[in-house]
Amino acid sequence: MDCQFRANIPAQIQKVIKRILEFGGQAYIVGGAVRSALLNLDVMDWDIATSLLPDEVERLFADARTIPTGKKFGTVTVILDGMPVEITTYRGEGPYSDSRHPDEVFFVSDIGYDLSRRDFTINAMAYNPFLSPSLIDPFGGVRDLKEGLIRTVGKAADRFTEDPLRMMRAARFAAQLNFALEGSTQKAMAELAHLIRLTANERIRDEINKILLSPHPARGLSLLEETGILKWVLPVIHRSFQSPVGNSVESLSIGEHSLQVIENCRSDLILRLAALFHDTGKLGNHSALTSGEIAEASLTDLKYDKKSTHRVVRLIGKGDLKLEGEREQLAYQLRKLLGSLGHEDTFRLLELLKADIQSSGSLCREERGKRVEEAFHIVRDIIERKEPLCISDLAINGWDLLEIGIGKKNKQDIGKALNEALEWVLHNPEENKKEHLLSKLKTLFG
Repeated sequence: MDCQFRANIPAQIQKVIKRILEFGGQAYIVGGAVRSALLNLDVMDWDIATSLLPDEVERLFADARTIPTGKKFGTVTVILDGMPVEITTYRGEGPYSDSRHPDEVFFVSDIGYDLSRRDFTINAMAYNPFLSPSLIDPFGGVRDLKEGLIRTVGKAADRFTEDPLRMMRAARFAAQLNFALEGSTQKAMAELAHLIRLTANERIRDEINKILLSPHPARGLSLLEETGILKWVLPVIHRSFQSPVGNSVESLSIGEHSLQVIENCRSDLILRLAALFHDTGKLGNHSALTSGEIAEASLTDLKYDKKSTHRVVRLIGKGDLKLEGEREQLAYQLRKLLGSLGHEDTFRLLELLKADIQSSGSLCREERGKRVEEAFHIVRDIIERKEPLCISDLAINGWDLLEIGIGKKNKQDIGKALNEALEWVLHNPEENKKEHLLSKLKTLFG
């Protein structure tokens, strides 16, 4: 791999660096921006480390808007030509008593010391396009990029004890970059996996999300399982790796099958969460919980928001959709589904079914796959034709029913009549005509 810094550095970043240099300070692009640029990937965030103190940064950029984002930790955000730029003073750190934050932060003047406190070698590089050498790489980050390795800066046990979430970050970077864990790094993760219990569930959730949305989610989740971390953060998924899909001992485990399903899903959080939990109800535990109930309990523990949890559970609950019958019957089934789930989640459900079929060894996999593809086409046609899917789409409403006498004696008849009308139009959308529906309902309800 030819690791060259190829990214186009934004004019605002260059301006910040030049001004600090002209003032007599040091300034480098650091962190993920350097890593991504060396891998020829898009740079999403540009962070700058400097020898200047926060007060000096504010004075130097007095002509721009500055925000003391985390000033006591050395970070000032400068808004330059509409672009926010985080500028952080070189710093050292004391012990991590809470396994998350250093007990103290002190400012230093050496970029090497600043880089030494970072988590992984591939994140501990600094770049300044106006200096020679332009790249500072004291811990072999370029070497590890070329070899595709995730390695800690310094002793792995020290880095993970300081902040156990770094173990999940290691798996996440492996999933994002398709890298492997360096031997001593993986060994330390396995030995210290239990420390992840000290980490807030919200932080664990965020790393799980990043792994699931990565290009190689199965790699990240497999590493969490291999190192024993999954047992602490997602115990039910850990158990799924000990349970075969079928009766044969030689078959894939439920966990391995779920990883295949996730890999066959597009990078969508709701969809991949549903794929992760969709077969957990087959674990055979004594509580007899469904996959949806297991997913709801797990996601609630990890502090997922209620809306996302509900959508995941609802998708899993519809996962046994059979897609049977002739085209007319299938279209009726899909109209009901669209009315219940909405357009977005209906497509997610079909994608989940497709991914599950692709990941199965079923003899009728090809036939089931064709059925799902047919369902995709029918759903697109239904949406394009704007066919009625729910009561609000009907050509009639409760007032229309009252005018012909339905509901005057018993208000509940209005709901019954509207539901009856909806069933008619779900079977045959052409029946959604006001006079036609009212005539049929008047006959039915007398």
